[in-house]
Amino acid sequence: MAGKRRHGFSTTDVEAEFGLLLEEAGEAHGAWRKHCAPRPSRRRRLLAWLRLRRMPAPLADPAPVRHEIADILLFTLAVADMLGINAGDAVGEKLQVNAQRTYRSLANGTRVRQPAVPAQAATPKARTRRHRHEGNHRA
Repeated sequence: MAGKRRHGFSTTDVEAEFGLLLEEAGEAHGAWRKHCAPRPSRRRRLLAWLRLRRMPAPLADPAPVRHEIADILLFTLAVADMLGINAGDAVGEKLQVNAQRTYRSLANGTRVRQPAVPAQAATPKARTRRHRHEGNHRA
């Protein structure tokens, strides 16, 4: 935050900081697309999956992407500071939450989170035949 103040940037406008954070994420994605190695062929990916051949390095030049990732981290830490959130504690808590999650694979192989199973209240007893037909009998 001292660097932001020194350069005349706001240290209280959370909404603007979130907007800048999103912009930096877009810049990081653009840098990655520009500097990543070409996507390997299906055969090469299969051989890598079978561990018969290594995949190429994902980045031809990691410096531009590394700088954009650093910007994302800096803006994230600035937002946390503005909101009075200890980023280290928040990350630790989130890692614990994530460790408790379960995942499943879709038919296409994509991993998705299993919805949390809500704590079930005591299930009501099954209605007896008498209760189901109550009111339907003739007097």
